[in-house]
Amino acid sequence: MSVVGITTRGNQEQADLINLILDKNIKVVFVEGNAGTGKSFISIASALQTFIDGRFDRIIYTRDLVQVGEPIGFLPGGLESKVDPYMACLDDSLEAIERVGGQITVEVAHQYIEVQPITFIRGRSLYNSIILVDEAQNLDLNTLRTVLTRLGENSKIILMGSTNQIDKRGQKTSGCDFAKVRDKLMDREYVGYVRLIRSERSKICAEIDDLLQEI
Repeated sequence: MSVVGITTRGNQEQADLINLILDKNIKVVFVEGNAGTGKSFISIASALQTFIDGRFDRIIYTRDLVQVGEPIGFLPGGLESKVDPYMACLDDSLEAIERVGGQITVEVAHQYIEVQPITFIRGRSLYNSIILVDEAQNLDLNTLRTVLTRLGENSKIILMGSTNQIDKRGQKTSGCDFAKVRDKLMDREYVGYVRLIRSERSKICAEIDDLLQEI
């Protein structure tokens, strides 16, 4: 299985994720996995492939801007400078795609992908778009509902998250909201779900992550 020139190297879970994103009948994809399983990497690469193939007019990448409790207005600078630190993982994934021989450069990918904070999606209907929602486990029920109900004609949304990686201190219900929404929609014919288990990180990183999950 290959998208934008990268392969899953025998990782069937990642191949399943690619198939769900490329499937024209699937409009909502939930992908779960711990850090290092490739959920963002594969999702972004697959979204780029659908854009290159002419399936969608644009790619929108978004995530929650508030990770430690500060409202966005309290962060320094204008919107671009406020958003940039939280979008570093997008560039990490794009650089990884280029590094492993992907047929697209970071510079070109930046021209294809719109970066938008979650708050800017409210009130919009997104047509002919593929929307990537990263760190979706940090979103509460109302925000998840808002994002999912923005889907317009010929659009698809991929929600990437892990209930083991909730970043908002004191808001452990957020991960539960992500799981509740996933479970509520799971049996719909337009919804796909895949859980990535195999880590693509070094053996030491994978072992440390497993051990710390037990605490």
